Amino acid sequence: MFNQIQTLEWLIEDANENVRYLTAKNILNMPQCSLKRLKHNIKSDITYIDAIANQNEDGSLGSGNVWDGTPAILLKLVQRGFDISDPNIHKSCRHILEYQDKNYRWAAMLNQDLSEYHHCYAVDSFFLKTLLLAGFPPLDIRVRKSFAKVIKQQSKDGGWGKGCKKFEKGMSCPFKTLQVIHALSLVQLPQYEHKLEQGVKFLNSYLKIKSQQQINELLLKRLDILEFLKIAVDILPKEDLNWAKKWALTYYNGTYFQLPKFLKENCLTYGDYFSDKMSKEFFSYHLTYFMFKLNTSS
Repeated sequence: MFNQIQTLEWLIEDANENVRYLTAKNILNMPQCSLKRLKHNIKSDITYIDAIANQNEDGSLGSGNVWDGTPAILLKLVQRGFDISDPNIHKSCRHILEYQDKNYRWAAMLNQDLSEYHHCYAVDSFFLKTLLLAGFPPLDIRVRKSFAKVIKQQSKDGGWGKGCKKFEKGMSCPFKTLQVIHALSLVQLPQYEHKLEQGVKFLNSYLKIKSQQQINELLLKRLDILEFLKIAVDILPKEDLNWAKKWALTYYNGTYFQLPKFLKENCLTYGDYFSDKMSKEFFSYHLTYFMFKLNTSS
């Protein structure tokens, strides 16, 4: 059973500072004046401290690789509540934009192993998602031009990444589509609303036919699918998300979350610096956000 009030109280009172701030901001919609102290407190986050301590003069973070360098580390930080009001975050956003080429893409940040991602614009969407989550303005010409390129690659089935070897011939790639959906949901421009809806319907159709075990494995290993559910609940009829609600309820035990066995064994799923407790709290925050929106949506 999902006890909304008691679950939110647990997130606000017992969770770490990042989760308290994100819960207050995104679920409870507290005014900015009430968020000030909570936002200030997240500066003690060890992930932030370590990342900024190793930030280079040009704003880059970590190695030069897409997945463990500046874009990935920056995404990890903005998912934890940091944004471009912080000079260090703003500096890293500028660094990413400096790598955008004359075609408004990020080919220079890719190596040969990522050529498949380059072809379907998944990496471009990954960068756009990171910038927008950080609070970078969606009307910036570099962002708009990049989005225009991504939108043109949408397939007839509503997804992106058509022709991926792992999936049916002619079918789009659900996981590359994930990146585009996240980015589109953040840009919030009317001309992209229909494209976003098509992408959400494609991905939801793929997920809801999975077995309970397959869903369990996907949602415990991929934070981005949990994030997708928060987007889908604003677009799809509630009944289309019954599969996700059923899955979510398996992790409530009375008034609190059970820590999934997977997270006990592999806490790195939710970030290199997370302890088991931190993993539980972030997992709980994202799933509670989805359930809260599902219960309050019309």
